[in-house]
Amino acid sequence: MGALEISQRNTVFDEAMCRRIEQIAAPVLTLYLDGGARVGMVAHLIAGPEDGVHVSPMEAREGHAMLDALGFAASGVYMPFAMKLKSVANAMPAIVSMIDDFESNGGCESICLLEGDLMIGFLAAQDSGGDVSVFSDRCLHALTQVAANEYVYTVHGRAALDTISLMDAFGALRSVIRTCISNDAECPYGTLECVDSSLLERMLGMERTDEAVRMVITQTVGHELMHNAMLIDTLCACFDNLDNKTGACEQLGIQRQTLYNRLDKVTQIVGIAPTDKISWSMLLLGAKMAKSQHNHTIFSTSAL
Repeated sequence: MGALEISQRNTVFDEAMCRRIEQIAAPVLTLYLDGGARVGMVAHLIAGPEDGVHVSPMEAREGHAMLDALGFAASGVYMPFAMKLKSVANAMPAIVSMIDDFESNGGCESICLLEGDLMIGFLAAQDSGGDVSVFSDRCLHALTQVAANEYVYTVHGRAALDTISLMDAFGALRSVIRTCISNDAECPYGTLECVDSSLLERMLGMERTDEAVRMVITQTVGHELMHNAMLIDTLCACFDNLDNKTGACEQLGIQRQTLYNRLDKVTQIVGIAPTDKISWSMLLLGAKMAKSQHNHTIFSTSAL
């Protein structure tokens, strides 16, 4: 990894100056940048969905093919992240150290690209047959190393077990960074946040209610869980009972161990556990929205 940092210490660069700098720097940078197919595939993946929320079937197929070409098996598990860098040069040593430490674990590797002052990519393990929560904890431990750096603002998604979840996560990460910048305030450098922390703020910032609901459902429940009616009903029961397990069991008419088994299945799908208070609360909200939307669709169809 390398970085070229140009500072505006004495004057603000106008458009003409920026073009001139680009003309001077571009021929030099092309000698060191790998513009091959691998970089192109990574860039396509981390671009996220075209609409910024959810990939289309074609985008998902293309993304899966590229992920496979990059050497990731169908059993891979991923932790998407984005880092807004206050200073690329000062932040890079901590980032390189984090990547080296993470990849020292067997079967672990990372993929990332630098887009100006934004680094975006994912940490990965080749085998998702193990505990997703353990993988998530390992990734968060690694990202925490960088988050302590005063030149880095780090945002992470949830563990993704498929191409759709991974690419959707990049849409959420980019949304978080855009929201942070649009608030006309300096990013909270030196901190690590989850995309769920700003979900409600981003939802309120959307103009259309249906698009806001779609975003919440996509970025909480996700593609695979959305189509599992039993688990959605289980999460809705937890929502209805303020996540009280006894009340949820009574509402569902199941034993407590059955409830725990179902919640463990949810954790293996979305990569979060009930102990993660913020993300779990957003998940319950998303499940309730998904259920309500489904019921509304059925009612509207029946009425016709």
